[in-house]
Amino acid sequence: MFYQLKNAAEEEQYRAYFNSICSASLDDPLQRANAELWKKIAPRKVKGGRSVKSVVVKTFRTKTVHGDDNVGTYEVAITDGLPYASQLVRASPTLDIWGLGCMMFRLVTGSALFAVDDKDDDLKTPEEMHRVMNMTDAELDAEINKASIPGNEAPLVKDLLRKVLRARPSDRLQSMVEVLNHGFFAGGVSDDATNRMAETLEETNAALARLEEGQKRIENITQTTLDKTVELKTMSLMQLRQLQKTERVLLNAAVEGVDVTCPSCSIIVDAPFPLRRSEESEAAGTAGEAEKTEKANSRLRFMSSLLEEKAEAALDCKDRLTRSLNKSTACFYWYLVDEGTMEPVIPECC
Repeated sequence: MFYQLKNAAEEEQYRAYFNSICSASLDDPLQRANAELWKKIAPRKVKGGRSVKSVVVKTFRTKTVHGDDNVGTYEVAITDGLPYASQLVRASPTLDIWGLGCMMFRLVTGSALFAVDDKDDDLKTPEEMHRVMNMTDAELDAEINKASIPGNEAPLVKDLLRKVLRARPSDRLQSMVEVLNHGFFAGGVSDDATNRMAETLEETNAALARLEEGQKRIENITQTTLDKTVELKTMSLMQLRQLQKTERVLLNAAVEGVDVTCPSCSIIVDAPFPLRRSEESEAAGTAGEAEKTEKANSRLRFMSSLLEEKAEAALDCKDRLTRSLNKSTACFYWYLVDEGTMEPVIPECC
């Protein structure tokens, strides 16, 4: 939209291009229109540090071309002699949309985005032209953000202003259809609000995904714990069974270790066997005691011989012994016999 002349030669070239109007006089009624036009397009001097720069609007002259019946007449640009002939901008809706944005900013805020003259159709100073030419999107956003816009629709208005006032035409809304479809005119929420909602939704989905992943890890840990518990319980049952088996083995071994064979044989004699004494007591015994002992031993030999006889003889002896016991009124003594040694069990002396 604007062009900074590089040097004095380009400024002279620019003046020569517009020679027919740059020398027009405001006093001449026939030239006054051209003179007014030159005031708008004449180079503006802008101080930049120690130098002075000239800035102009990228404008041009046209000529009428007569086409055929299908085309008719039309205007074409005369580019010969223009310093910026290769940088001309083709007309497009985005230029008008930028102008609409400037008017909207003035309407909703009560002040102009760029300072203009009294006629409100031209930038007021060369410095303001230079500001328009070099304004970045970040600077534009700062101006929009600090603007005071009343009403609940302020976010929608600011969102629309950002989209129609971008520095590069390709970054703006490309048609009035897009402008009218914006939430400010169509009703709804701004794109920024929609983007924030989308970002919030995305963050929520990410949080849910992390929560689901954590839940799966917890489930895996729980399942692993259950598996270990079942394994430990199975091992405990096996160990319990093994312990019970070992206990039975030990009990059986203990029972076998203390197993005693109870004697089932016995003898009956008519005199008691002498009590068992130690060797010293037996050596000091009297002759009478020795005689009694000899008699008892003879009876023991007699009873032992009975036990060694055959079953028929043992039964016969039993009958004879029974008859003898029935006829006698004497006192008899009953002793158990150790089947291993075939000796009577005699208690020890106290």
